[in-house]
Formats: sequence, structure tokens, C-alpha cells
Amino acid sequence: MFLLRLSDLRNAGAYSFVILGALNECQFVGCHLSVRGNKARSTQLLTPVSITDEAWGYQRKPVVIPFDVLTVFFAAAIALGLVPGPDNIFVLTQSALYGRLAGLVVTLGLCMGLIVHSVAVALGVAAIFETSVLAFTLLKFVGAAYLIYLAFQAFRAGGTDLNMQGTPSLPLPALFRRGIIMNVTNPKVAIFFLAFLPQFADPARGSVPIQIMLFGGLFIVATILVFGAVALGGGLIGTYLRQSPSAQIWLNRLAGVVFVGLAVRLAITER
Repeated sequence: MFLLRLSDLRNAGAYSFVILGALNECQFVGCHLSVRGNKARSTQLLTPVSITDEAWGYQRKPVVIPFDVLTVFFAAAIALGLVPGPDNIFVLTQSALYGRLAGLVVTLGLCMGLIVHSVAVALGVAAIFETSVLAFTLLKFVGAAYLIYLAFQAFRAGGTDLNMQGTPSLPLPALFRRGIIMNVTNPKVAIFFLAFLPQFADPARGSVPIQIMLFGGLFIVATILVFGAVALGGGLIGTYLRQSPSAQIWLNRLAGVVFVGLAVRLAITER
């Protein structure tokens, strides 16, 4: 949770406004602003102060993460990627519909969303979705609305947006954007990263935000491996299904049903 502290630095004649975020047993400074003033209070100026390593609560030192910690984290990330969920189901449907290349591009889009979530956790921004019901609710309904939009497109497409070679009629940038939006608009991913990544960070090893970014990058590598395999498998299945126009239509309808189900699941989810 986030705590707000206003301390009076009387010996310096200044005021310090500090936002502290507590993740597990680690405490981070999310923002540090000072108000320097002279004897005339009416001429006070608000000036930003740069955030140093010391301000985050640790000594400046190189980040060294033990190999066994990295191994355990990577194994956990692989296992989590194998658990059926909205993201890997999304990759499966897109690769079955548009081919394995489309599934791989969607995977890269999802991983771009994971980068956003990693940065948000490192900066303390992701905690907003843990503490604010309004922020969590708004983001999840945006994500649910986008999934309904994808479902509408799938139901309307029929078999006209595919060719017999399995080449996606959707541009690859559009598929990439689908992956990004699908991931970024899911507040459960932000809360999951907020709970998962800091467990492996240790202030004694150096910069905690840098450690979180490194673990986020390693999680993305695991995601690419698992979802890449899902994309290849889905593309192989889709190759046979796309040989029949009627199968193409039913594949699109199935994708639409999946999107609606994911939208409902996201809309009713709680923190």
C-alpha cells in the first residue's frame, strides 16, 4: 500500500514531500519533491529533486543476482506460462485463425505489455490498481470492451478474412497492437507482477527497481518460449482447419465465443 508522509526539515528550512510504497518487506521512495523557502512564505518555489539510489533505501552497488535465484524464477515463470489463461488462449486463437506468424506477432505484443507492467512495478505505479478500486474497475472494463470488440469482428468476419495459404489478412502491426492492448488493459496482470516480481528482489543485492526490471525481462523470455510454442501449435492446427471454408467460419465463431468469455471473465474479476 502507499503511505503519504510530510516531514518538516527544520534544520534546512525546507519541507520534504515523500511518497513511500511498501512491497512485501521492501520500501521504496516513489517521488521526492522539496519546497525550498526563505523567510517570506509567499515566495516559496517548488523544485524537483533527483531520485538517487540512496533515496530508494539501498546503497549504490552493482546488481548481482545469484544463479539459483534466477533458475527458480525462470522455472516458475515457465510453469505460470503453461497454465491456461487469457493470454495463451488469445495466442492460440489468433494463430489458429491467421497462422503461426500472426501468433508470434501477437506474442511479441503481449510481451510489450509485460514491459509496461514491469516498469510500472519498478516505479511503484502498479500499486495504484491494488489500492484504488476506481482505477482497477476502469481499466478492467476498458479491457473487457476491447475483447467484446474483437468478438464482434470475429463473428462478422466469417470465412472471408482468411486465404487457403493461411496468410493473415490482418496487417501484422494490427496483430501486434492487439497483443499490447490485450495485456496492458488487464489490471490483474499489473497486480500479479506487483505481488510476484518483488518476492525475488533483495535490497542487499543492489537497486531493487533494476532487479525488478531484470526479473521482468526474464519473465518475458519465458513467455516468448511458452507462447511461441503455443503459436506454432495453434498455427499447425489452423492449417488443417483453414482448408475448409465452413471450418474457417466456425473457427471465427469459436474465436468470438472465446473473446466474449474472456471479456465476461475480466469484467467480473475482483482484485
